[in-house]
Amino acid sequence: IMSPDNSRVAYGWEDSSCQCTQLRVIDADGSGERVLYGGRGAAEIVPLEWSSDGQWILGTRNRNPDEAEVVLVSVPDGVLRVLSRPAHAFGRVSLSPDGHYVAYDRAEDFNGADRGIYVSETSADKETPVVTGPTLDSDPMWTPDGTGLVFSSLRTGGPGLWLQRIKDGRADGHPRLLDREMGPFAPVTLTKSGSLFYSQKTGLMDVYTASIDSATGEVVGEPAIAATHVQGSNINADWSPDGETLAFASWRTSRRNILVLHSMRTGLERELELEVVANGIRWSPDGRWITVGGPDRRGVRAIRLIDPESGNVATILPGAANAGAWDVDGQHVYLIRDLDRITRADVNTGKEEPLYRPPPDSILGSLSVSPDGRWLATQLYDRPAATSRLILVPTAGGKERDLLDLPGEPVAPTVGGWTRDGRRILFVRTHPDPEHKHQGELWAVPLEGGSPRRLGLNMRALRDVRVSPDGARISFTSGYPESDLWVFENFLP
Repeated sequence: IMSPDNSRVAYGWEDSSCQCTQLRVIDADGSGERVLYGGRGAAEIVPLEWSSDGQWILGTRNRNPDEAEVVLVSVPDGVLRVLSRPAHAFGRVSLSPDGHYVAYDRAEDFNGADRGIYVSETSADKETPVVTGPTLDSDPMWTPDGTGLVFSSLRTGGPGLWLQRIKDGRADGHPRLLDREMGPFAPVTLTKSGSLFYSQKTGLMDVYTASIDSATGEVVGEPAIAATHVQGSNINADWSPDGETLAFASWRTSRRNILVLHSMRTGLERELELEVVANGIRWSPDGRWITVGGPDRRGVRAIRLIDPESGNVATILPGAANAGAWDVDGQHVYLIRDLDRITRADVNTGKEEPLYRPPPDSILGSLSVSPDGRWLATQLYDRPAATSRLILVPTAGGKERDLLDLPGEPVAPTVGGWTRDGRRILFVRTHPDPEHKHQGELWAVPLEGGSPRRLGLNMRALRDVRVSPDGARISFTSGYPESDLWVFENFLP
């Protein structure tokens, strides 16, 4: 981050000599580098902005994986000042122009169902709620004169822009609506001249279904969009064990994540609003649970079980991981941890054991379990060699088996499932198109190895391929969550 006079830069630095992360400052001409904060065992500070006088750097520091705090670091001497009580998942943090107050949004309770906006004094350990209530209020930004906070809120239903006047660190009156419907937007910055720069989602992405030849995987006919209610924001589908329901995530706004249960027979849809991000949706073999692997509204990542009937969420395995794939026994899930190892976890006890670790400097991709439960298909990217392989990992443990070498692939392929008889593995090869976007093509390779073959499906950003239980259909995602940069001027009263 640049200092107000553009003469210095503050930045985070990972120092291998002490195995620590430091906060450093350097002059814009490359001279005068020095360490402000950091050392072995010190928690990382993420720098956010400088004070207007250039004497302090505002940042956040993680106390543990679940809690963080807002801090100020003195530029002259590195003295640290803690400004907030520990909280779950701070959002935007902003320092007032006079440097007397800091505003931020955070979860209002441990469950993280709602977010509120709070103000703390920089000279005292005193937090004051200024915008709270049963909704999502976020992204506070000080007005240029420091008399108010501009923020985004869902209190009118859609994403709106609001203003809360502030006097002596407290709310002065009620919030004022500035714009009722901003669309799916994310504030970037509010400038000193009062111009709001923000990004707005413009790209469309949808879940599709298509018929395939159950023996070869070859696509038959044209793909069709699955959703019947809301289109353009859907991603990451999986089939129920009976093939009657397709579950997928619908990203309506940056703060709302809907799990849609789409009936393939009637087209009717049931929606569950979740307190977690539905990444890596996978349906259990008995249909009782859906696993997801994203963070909750407090930013805490874990593998979670969702009851598709009630929408209730239970945490089974803490920590960041891909949701992976269910074992055919319905009691275990296979996970990719830190992109460099596969584990097998018991969903009832939470016990997790290692299954496979690839060679050093290799990155694992998605997982797909064979119909008989004997093999895990995944992709392996060798970073030094910049090459990709499709491999098979035995679920009983042991050495992997090479399935296909793909040297020179600009983007690592992704595994998409198996034909019903287990004799072929589907995967997606991706290449940049003339607009520098990713174009995905569906392929299949025999279980025993051999030449891969095209399956007749080529679409932009093709991904998340899943084969239906009867082997006659696939679901997949296509499209990008693209965004444009906008500026909103002359809106402040």
